[in-house]
Amino acid sequence: GHTYYFKQLYSSALASYDKAIAFGGNSYLITTRYKIAVWGAGLSAQPVADYCAQLIANSPSNYALYYWAGRAYQLSGFWTDSKKYLERGVELAKKVVVLNPRDANAHSYLGLFYARLGMSAEGIDEADKGIELSGESATSVYRKAQLLAILKDRKTEALDWLQKAVRKEY
Repeated sequence: GHTYYFKQLYSSALASYDKAIAFGGNSYLITTRYKIAVWGAGLSAQPVADYCAQLIANSPSNYALYYWAGRAYQLSGFWTDSKKYLERGVELAKKVVVLNPRDANAHSYLGLFYARLGMSAEGIDEADKGIELSGESATSVYRKAQLLAILKDRKTEALDWLQKAVRKEY
């Protein structure tokens, strides 16, 4: 799937990801994220919406799914739909943080949500909390790179953080 994706053969990538999901395992981390990326690469936002709705129905408290749905709508120019998913994701991630203030992933995703909602200072604060709480894990460092890439004036810094994540074997 990745090979097809990077060659911009999105239909073939999608078919490969579907096959990988059918084999089982941790489908979200292995393939679903990339399947959503295929749709976000210029294809219609509707398949993303339908697929995320299905995933959310099966896991309604998974804030990460709300992020990916909101991101897909935003990339497709559907700002109202995007905001709805992103704001719901903030609510869910905040609930996780209230129950477990040391949840690095929830803090990292709050950072991404805030950045997409135009609240960059709050986003950076949350990303930094995620990095601190995770012991500077590769994933939390990568999430900060993602956040900085969202911000228009921080692209160079985003690349620096991406390099840090890669050095940590992300």
